[in-house]
Amino acid sequence: MSAALLSAMPALPIAMPEIDLRQTQVALIYHAHLLAAAIETKTDARLFENPPRKRQIGRPDWDAVFKARRFAIYLTVTEYDRAGAFVARAAGLTKQAVSHLLREVEDSRDNPDTEALLARIAARAAGRKGELA
Repeated sequence: MSAALLSAMPALPIAMPEIDLRQTQVALIYHAHLLAAAIETKTDARLFENPPRKRQIGRPDWDAVFKARRFAIYLTVTEYDRAGAFVARAAGLTKQAVSHLLREVEDSRDNPDTEALLARIAARAAGRKGELA
């Protein structure tokens, strides 16, 4: 189309949904960490498609899902300095639940295995292959 024809056309009112780029960015970071955590904990990624339910607590496969989710949330908040409210929205949780999970992971960082796992998840999510052992 020529420029003259385009300028002669009336502007059409197109309603574009507002996109919150910060929330989208946090969701992408969270999901990258979630996938990295699934790989590092050897958890079937299909288990992450639906949110876990209380009745699934105690099952070994779902315990791994809970652990991977906790680590993904923790790393999204701490490694990328993202607000807990954004991470809560991305994870489908409340801000209070995210705060509780952050405290749980922080309390477990005394364990060298936990610390090593967090480092591997962070490296995998960021694409730092040299840091994966």
